[in-house]
Amino acid sequence: MRLNEINDINKWFNESDLIELGFKKGDFKFNFVKAGENSGGVKISSNLISVNSPGVGIFNFSKKGKSVVIKEGSAVKKGDVLGYVRVLNKDVEVTSPVSGKIKVISVDDGSVVEYAQLLFIIE
Repeated sequence: MRLNEINDINKWFNESDLIELGFKKGDFKFNFVKAGENSGGVKISSNLISVNSPGVGIFNFSKKGKSVVIKEGSAVKKGDVLGYVRVLNKDVEVTSPVSGKIKVISVDDGSVVEYAQLLFIIE
């Protein structure tokens, strides 16, 4: 599955009235669950974790003058800074919620992002 397809699915899911959406093809799988929802009390498990934008702004992998070190396949630890979203002239850190490996990067450096837009998928 291509990155732009995952982005399109994520956008459609967020605009729909669905609570949960799952997809599996071979070893690749993902689940989207709306914040605050838990499909009928059932524990949802997946090896993929989404990292979303904390606000509307401009995304950058690093602060000015620093080099980009995050790429698909990079190992990250919980709390590692994955990038920054410039919101109202303030850089808001985007951090990894878990330790794992960057599976998908769905944003380009310097691009405009929306609130809750999918930025990374971590395995």
